Amino acid sequence: MADKDDNQTAEAIIGSPKARPDTPSRLGGIIWLAVLAAVVILCAVGGVYIGHAMKSARASEPQGPPDAAHAGSAHAAAAAPAAPDASGEYRYYDMEPITINLDEPRLARYVRATITLAFDAKHESEVRGQVEKRVPELKNWLAVYLAGRTLDEVRGAQSLNRVRREICDAFNEQIWPQQPPRIHHVLLKEFAVQ
Repeated sequence: MADKDDNQTAEAIIGSPKARPDTPSRLGGIIWLAVLAAVVILCAVGGVYIGHAMKSARASEPQGPPDAAHAGSAHAAAAAPAAPDASGEYRYYDMEPITINLDEPRLARYVRATITLAFDAKHESEVRGQVEKRVPELKNWLAVYLAGRTLDEVRGAQSLNRVRREICDAFNEQIWPQQPPRIHHVLLKEFAVQ
């Protein structure tokens, strides 16, 4: 009977196993469920934010033509040039079209390109004079440059923007070495790959 009295005393102090609520384990489960729900919500919000940020970044990039280079022909609508310097406007110089075989097996692919040079109106006479004097050199450089490109290197907006930048940098370096660039942009009036 002493054992029964001891058990009743112990149950009175701690409570009977049947009468004890499972609050610590239930509370722990609820806390873990709340933490899991918070993580899922944070991930969803972060995904939506990153999606909008990437969409905004893509919208601010210059849009090129769809990747139609291997379909036969691609006409490149050049990206709008940035605002000109203090003069407030650009002048343009159209170069003659050039047709060159790409660096592909059996010379099966070629590109026909017509480029336009964009420069400040305040430098118009200088730029026109220097470009017209050096047209044969510039066309030669352009022919060699394009002949060294593969189909993959002239396919897609990102590749065409790189090509435009490289042509612009090379023309400026050839005409005005060690001086500030006068040609601000090279625009693609036509860029057909066949």
